[in-house]
Amino acid sequence: MQAEIIRIHKGDFMNKNSRIVFDTFKFILTAKAKESTRYGLDRILIENSNIVATNGRILFFAYFKHKYPIGLYEVITNTATEIILLKEPDNGVMTFPKWREVVPEHTDYFEKDSYDGKFVVHATTVLASKKIAIDYCYVEKIAAIETYWKIFYGNSEQPIRFVSDNNKDYHYEAIVMPFNAGFDEIIFNKTEKPIKVEDLEKQISPEELVESKV
Repeated sequence: MQAEIIRIHKGDFMNKNSRIVFDTFKFILTAKAKESTRYGLDRILIENSNIVATNGRILFFAYFKHKYPIGLYEVITNTATEIILLKEPDNGVMTFPKWREVVPEHTDYFEKDSYDGKFVVHATTVLASKKIAIDYCYVEKIAAIETYWKIFYGNSEQPIRFVSDNNKDYHYEAIVMPFNAGFDEIIFNKTEKPIKVEDLEKQISPEELVESKV
């Protein structure tokens, strides 16, 4: 069977669509683990129009109108102009965590855009005023996507949820654990049984997912 490969090129300045796709993948790749783990955290998960990555401390996902085959993908190339992804040979079983179980349902939030270079300081300062300590470096990764963000928060041990401005073509979210907390108790102990592709296909559609979150 021929290997399934996805190639994403940055494109030139005039090709806005190509640049958005490339920047979206770049954003997601900053959240994956650098080293191999039994949960496949050094891979990225693609569910049609959703792409997801996590390293156990942060989880980024994006919805956009381009669709790719469902699967877990190894990152072969990740440069300033090109990304190459190789689909795992066993496309029937994946060990990626059940990432939706991490997404909190907080109601308290504040807003800040990431256009002016003040997003990181503003977000971390406001969260600190709520007695929530968050890694500055993780917020810098989120700021790479220039948009308006809603930042939802709970108590000092709960995940913080960053939700991008509503857009019918592109939507971004980032889930970040505060210091001294991790996703382990939320999802990693629930992944002893591998996730199957047919189970992913039964989940809610990307359109419904975006509609329910914004």
